[in-house]
Amino acid sequence: MKRLQISYLLGYVTVQVKGIMPERFIQTCVNKQIAIWNIEKTDQHTCIASLAKKDIQTIKDLAHESEYSLKIIEEKGIPYIYKKLLRQNYLLVGIIIAIVSLFFLSNIVWRVDITGFPKELEQKIMKTLKGYGVYPGAFMFRIDSSSQLQQQLLHDIPELLWIGIEKRGTSVQLEGVEKIIVDKEKEVPPQHLVAAKDGVVQKIFVSKGVARVGTYDYVKKGDLLVSGYLLDDTAIDEDVAEENKLVAATGEVIARTWYEVDVTIPLKGNDEQLTGKQLRKFYLNIFNIDIPIWNFSKVDFDLEKKETIEHPLFFLNWQLPFTLVENIHSEKEIRSWERSKKLAHEIGKKQAYQELRLLLGKNATIISDKVLHEAIEHDKVILTLYITVEENIAKPQPIMNQTEKD
Repeated sequence: MKRLQISYLLGYVTVQVKGIMPERFIQTCVNKQIAIWNIEKTDQHTCIASLAKKDIQTIKDLAHESEYSLKIIEEKGIPYIYKKLLRQNYLLVGIIIAIVSLFFLSNIVWRVDITGFPKELEQKIMKTLKGYGVYPGAFMFRIDSSSQLQQQLLHDIPELLWIGIEKRGTSVQLEGVEKIIVDKEKEVPPQHLVAAKDGVVQKIFVSKGVARVGTYDYVKKGDLLVSGYLLDDTAIDEDVAEENKLVAATGEVIARTWYEVDVTIPLKGNDEQLTGKQLRKFYLNIFNIDIPIWNFSKVDFDLEKKETIEHPLFFLNWQLPFTLVENIHSEKEIRSWERSKKLAHEIGKKQAYQELRLLLGKNATIISDKVLHEAIEHDKVILTLYITVEENIAKPQPIMNQTEKD
């Protein structure tokens, strides 16, 4: 069976041998190391047998040197099928077109299915996906990976709590959960508002509780700002329930606070920048061997950033054992730069402000700054800034005892 399969792949023929005692000719061929099988004697002077395509010329030479006649009566195997197809150009072209068409159609997005969302949100997701290049008719290998699409959607659509993306054959399927925001007022136990840091009080806004500090008072960290006791202990009867005079103090105490921020700014350096020039090359990766199929131009960038994207390929619903590899060559250049001490000072000030805003949040206001120390070391400007800020310094502190301690 194995020999027959190999013979079919390489091609074999069935020949007719005529002459006196044709079995002698068959034996001569066997003696010459020619593989022969399916030997059958049809009459006294005729035999038929099968042999490999590669041995045809050898057996013809032997027949020419003897008194036997040789005739090929049947040709079998892939080489002969291919030869017949070549004779029928229209059929061959049709088969090639059909295979290529099926290949391309198998790598095109035909459907984008979205489940688990209301109609309005589904339309928003579909519109966003279209902006990413995911829509019916797009090539599968031009679409980002499922994980990249998932991260982009979660970032761009705040209504999404979770979304899963899967590429199945010629369809992209999405399912997920909508983020449901429930505004539920949390019950807060009785509390004071105390100072989170040292500062000078500028403004006081009290929603509940009694203010215990005034404008321009200097407070230290931990000082009581707003009391959760509505009544003084000496002004109420002992029979009055404690819960009637205890509240969760809420409000804001805006105070001026101070920070020292150290920043270092280089006066010169080198940066890598992309010039915008790109060259895209495509390869067919078969058994880890890249075969160029598109854009044979030479990459002549002195410096480049190379990005490789591998796209799986499909035929109908089967993933093929080779992939389409896209190499993106982007030209880059190294630029040297220098800046003045004045410019470095301005950049350092902006950097200090940004760091402080990240630390304090958007509700804090920077009032002023003062340079405490400035030096230049190793082509770097080192600054120490003293920055004045207005911010809410009130933080809650649960009331643990029934007696307030000032």
